[in-house]
Amino acid sequence: MWKLALLITLWIVSCLKTCAHIRIEEYQIADSLAALKAAEKQKIRVETDTSPVRPAVRPLYKFRIAPYILPAGLIGYGTLRQFSPVLKRFDNHSRDEVQSRVKKGTRIDDYLQYAPAAAVFGLDVLGIAAKHDLKSRSLVLATSSIMAIAIVRGTKASFRIARPDGSNYKSFPSGHTATAFIGAHMLYKEYGEQRPWLAVAGYSIATTTAALRVVNNKHWVSDVLAGAGVGMLSVELAYRLLPTVDRWVSKSTRETFHLQPVQYQQGGSGLALSYRF
Repeated sequence: MWKLALLITLWIVSCLKTCAHIRIEEYQIADSLAALKAAEKQKIRVETDTSPVRPAVRPLYKFRIAPYILPAGLIGYGTLRQFSPVLKRFDNHSRDEVQSRVKKGTRIDDYLQYAPAAAVFGLDVLGIAAKHDLKSRSLVLATSSIMAIAIVRGTKASFRIARPDGSNYKSFPSGHTATAFIGAHMLYKEYGEQRPWLAVAGYSIATTTAALRVVNNKHWVSDVLAGAGVGMLSVELAYRLLPTVDRWVSKSTRETFHLQPVQYQQGGSGLALSYRF
């Protein structure tokens, strides 16, 4: 009797197991069908989606404030000196200390100020390649020089600070120092990454020019510091404006100058250059 009961129990368990497998397979089939339907709907939605793709918005330019911190600080110090009795006393003390040790001045600073800018172009002769071509460097030098001259002359006329030697009221800021640091900063921008010693040499010459202006009793220390800031700031702005200036110059040249071949009645040919005012 117990054998019959065992057989019936085993048969029931076998039937339940079979039913469970069948149920699991049904669920798997249902899940597969649902996944297929979802994928089909997604495909149809993607194919029928005709909304325009919006391009990624890119900034017009990336502005980096770091290159302007040092020039702004130098110019700020020189400007603050004009209103600070403490900084004025420091200028007077520095002038007295220097002049007590100097017996005779020199005019070499009148020529030394141009040495760094000359090196920016002269290194091409030695086969040392710059970061930018000759045209771009010329535009940067011209743009920075124009800005520096405008800033220096405008500031001199506005503040009317007397020179240490009392010769006139055009002391602040130093134009010689601004010119020297334009060339030095261009050396840094063009050659500093590959040949940092050129940048060091340029800044050394510019600093020597600034020191000689103090030694010659033509400027206060604050004048040359501000002049250095003006020079470096002008170069940074000139490189920032280089693409715009380059396009403007190229467009103006195309519209103003015209070069065309000509044929002469007596025979022969040549080129004619015309300039429109």
